[in-house]
Amino acid sequence: MRGGIEVAKGKVFALATSLLAAVFLFPSLSWAAVRTVEFTIGSKTYWVDGKSFSMDTVPRIENGHLLVPVRFLAYALGVKESGVSWDPSTGEVRIEAPPGCYTCTYIQLWLYENFLLRNLPDPTAPDKVARAKMRLGTTPILDENGRVLVPVRGVAEAFGATVSWDPESQKATVKLNPIMALRFTRGGDKYIFSNQPEFLPDRGGYTIEQTLNAGERYGVEFFHIIPPGGKTKLVGVALYNPSSSSATVKITGKVSGKDRAEHAIDLTSEGLVDFFRGKGAGKLELPAGGYALLMVEKAPENFLAWGKAKLEVERGTLKLRVFHLDPSSLKEVSDQEIAAAAFKLPRDREMDPGVTTGLYGYDHLRNANPIEAAELPCFVLSEWLPRYNLGEYDRAAAGYLGYPYLGGNYGMVYEITISNPGGRKLRITPNWQADANNYARIVLYTPKEGWRALPGITRGQSWEIQMDDSPTFTFRYVLPGGNFGGVRFEVVSG
Repeated sequence: MRGGIEVAKGKVFALATSLLAAVFLFPSLSWAAVRTVEFTIGSKTYWVDGKSFSMDTVPRIENGHLLVPVRFLAYALGVKESGVSWDPSTGEVRIEAPPGCYTCTYIQLWLYENFLLRNLPDPTAPDKVARAKMRLGTTPILDENGRVLVPVRGVAEAFGATVSWDPESQKATVKLNPIMALRFTRGGDKYIFSNQPEFLPDRGGYTIEQTLNAGERYGVEFFHIIPPGGKTKLVGVALYNPSSSSATVKITGKVSGKDRAEHAIDLTSEGLVDFFRGKGAGKLELPAGGYALLMVEKAPENFLAWGKAKLEVERGTLKLRVFHLDPSSLKEVSDQEIAAAAFKLPRDREMDPGVTTGLYGYDHLRNANPIEAAELPCFVLSEWLPRYNLGEYDRAAAGYLGYPYLGGNYGMVYEITISNPGGRKLRITPNWQADANNYARIVLYTPKEGWRALPGITRGQSWEIQMDDSPTFTFRYVLPGGNFGGVRFEVVSG
């Protein structure tokens, strides 16, 4: 076959192009043109968008997984002929991403290794590569003719495709959908997000201090874990009025909670719904030089402390701190004592790479380019690492701790409008390509249902939302803490 991989005694042989062109034809298709690819056990014929093509070996089942020759799978997915390489000295197979793929720029896998690596440029350091490990289910192998066979599901899903299996026909169907690049306008209120350090040290400290000015609105959210063996901590948000006159704060929503770290997604998802429904709304009065506790949670080891609030200073200027401290260090455990102690703590240091604490100038994003439902589009929200979407992220203001970008935009509201929904459905799929992602929930607002947390789902599953017949369908989406970014949205027939 043209550009084929022949393995014999540790050497690679490329057969003559003229000979192979007469025997095998590969699909010349872009990612955007491909819709359906089918492979059948025992058949050398495979199908791409209803057209048949031939292979020189048949797919087979190994350890309950379908394996096919790597080049035929890659070309069927839209990979260029030059985009597949093989190193017999290391057993490495490298596959460049097809045009329009958002999940990576290339993948690497190895013979007899049960994982692959997805590679993307680091957005903050273009000369570096960020790698994500993904399970394959079974290992690539060499067949009796020296062909490299790879798991269909693992490779296809690494490129953002979905795979289904029909046990009766012994057929695997790979569904592809081109990724639409969205352009966002950022707005809303200033947003304080605290996740660095994610695992809190035993010593007390504050992660961020922010001045709150009169007439401005601020969102604040914290997500911190007490590690195994760690001390029980008070984790929360405190306010201080440094001026010589009283200050007033209006709170439009305030929710906090704690739970075992493995239950983080349920805690944040359900808490966000309460927050958006206005739970905890009220006012705080701070006298001159006074302190107030906005929210606090007492969390033992292996627990997550989480909270979210939206507030506006109606009068005066305040200081806000996200803090954590050992309750045994207090003379008395009262709101005033805790808040005052928070403003005596030292600043934390970066401890957990890849996470952030910082102030962002937005907490609301809206799609600026139209999404036409009739085209059955596919797009990604909370895209991370960023590759296609424009305007989805901005750096934290000076004084951030850790990473400058809030990957995933946790807790921020995306407002998405789709034109001419025509009663179609919106299929939403978490980023199951992430090796550690086994459970997911998101928070959604639709005109009919209002705010709600979608039920938890596990690897390989999706949600489907019914859209109406109105000229446009607008929904809001929020990624709760504990989830993975890169959530995929597809418009499908109703």
